[in-house]
Amino acid sequence: MPTHISKADRPCPSCFFFRAIIKACISSPACAPLCEGAHYALCDLRAANVQIGRQVLVNGATGAIGSAAVQLTRHLGATVTSVADTPNLELVRNLGATTVIHRLKEDFTQSNYRFDLVFDAVGKSSFGRCKHLLKPKGIFISTELGPWLQNPLLAMLTPLLGGKRVLFPVPKITQADA
Repeated sequence: MPTHISKADRPCPSCFFFRAIIKACISSPACAPLCEGAHYALCDLRAANVQIGRQVLVNGATGAIGSAAVQLTRHLGATVTSVADTPNLELVRNLGATTVIHRLKEDFTQSNYRFDLVFDAVGKSSFGRCKHLLKPKGIFISTELGPWLQNPLLAMLTPLLGGKRVLFPVPKITQADA
């Protein structure tokens, strides 16, 4: 398998591993599961309308969804703060994180920064713990249902209250994704 692929060979940052596998002569259908994390991340980032100038925090930035979220967020022009542990600090910087919070030394929920989006790609936090991190119209997204199925319920309730809200997007593939 190739150890390095030039930027010219990558159509977008999230496609790095997919392209590397294809170049190693494995069929595209065998590669399809590798795109699942990027698919979930892209659907969630689209739902949150991530774009140039936005501030995004990604918790779980080294898993399939989180690492894709970091790359796609940067690709969309937003600034990324990532949460990672010791062996992965340099990795998330290389994926595009501007700031990295060491999860074993610092509780990201105690940050003084405010974000347009807090994306919990590992489902280890909650809206209640992250709400103060959000800007006035900020969004919290988790890839998990949350304690007592709170995330889908809060996704229905918080838009009615105005201000900070929870989104729980259902992943979908558009014609443009095909």
